Amino acid sequence: LEIVGVNELGGQVLVPADGSIQAGKLGSNSVTLAKLDTTGTASASTYLSGTMAWTAISSEDSVKVLSKAANYTILDTDVDDVGTLYVLVDASAATRTITLPAPADYNGVVIKVIASVAPGTGYSVIVNNSGGSEIWTCYAIGDFYTGISDGTSNIKADGKVSVRGKIYSSVNQTPTGRAYVKTTYDTSKYDVGGWGDLTNNRINVAFDCMISVMSVVQAENQGHPTIYVDGTNWLDTHDSSYESSGYQREVTFVQKVLASETPIEMYYFVDYAGVRTMRGGEYKIYAAWEVLERI
Repeated sequence: LEIVGVNELGGQVLVPADGSIQAGKLGSNSVTLAKLDTTGTASASTYLSGTMAWTAISSEDSVKVLSKAANYTILDTDVDDVGTLYVLVDASAATRTITLPAPADYNGVVIKVIASVAPGTGYSVIVNNSGGSEIWTCYAIGDFYTGISDGTSNIKADGKVSVRGKIYSSVNQTPTGRAYVKTTYDTSKYDVGGWGDLTNNRINVAFDCMISVMSVVQAENQGHPTIYVDGTNWLDTHDSSYESSGYQREVTFVQKVLASETPIEMYYFVDYAGVRTMRGGEYKIYAAWEVLERI
C-alpha cells in the first residue's frame, strides 16, 4: 500500500499499490474497454482473441442456410463472406433444379445441397453446374451433394444418392429350347430413382456407378440366371453339374457400370431342349438392384 496523505481526523490515507488489486475487489462492469490492454478495433465483425487482439471473424467459420421449393440459381451474394452454404430443397411437388455459381465466384466456399423433404413420386433434386449440366441428382430424403471450388473447377467433396428397385413377374414363363432367354417382368415393387423399365424388361443406368443387381428365378430342371450389360453377357455362371431339377436359383452381380453401357438385362440360361416352366411370383422371378456408389 502507498500512503498518499492524512485525513481530517489525522489518519493516514492508503491506496493499493499499482497492480495489487485482486479480482474480488472489482465491482461488476467497473473495468471499461479503455482499461483493457488490447490491440486492434472492437466491432461487430471482430472478437477478442487470447492474445488480447481484436481479430476479424473468419468467413470460414460462418454458415448460411437457404430453403428452396422451386428452381434456384445460387447467387454470388449467397456465398459472400460465407464458409459453408446449405441449400435445403423441397421437391415434394415437382423436380427442383439448383444451379451452382461459376467456380470463380465461390472459391474456397463449401456448398451442400440436400433433399430435405422426400421427393414426390418421379421427382428429384438436380444439381447443375453453372453451365447447366447435371452433376448430381438426389432421389430420396437425405440425399445430398457437397462441393467446393478451387476457383476454376467444381470439386465434389461428398455425396449421397439413393437408387434402388425391385421388379418381378407375377406369371409363369415357359421358354423352349436350349438358349439364353430374356427374363420378363410385369410389376414394380419399388423403384427409387426410376431406373426400372417394365416395357423393355431392363434396368436403365443413368450415371456411372458401382451397382449391385440380384436376379432370381425359380424354374424346372437345368438352367441358371445370368446378367447382360449393353447386350453382352457379363455374368455367365451356368454349370450343368449343379443345374438339377426344380429349385430357385439366383446370381448377384456387383460391377462398375457406365451410363454409356446401359441397359442391364436379366437372362436365364435354359439348358434343356424341351419346354421348361419358370414359376411366376414376387419371390420367385424377380430382379433387385441398388447403387452402391456414384462414380
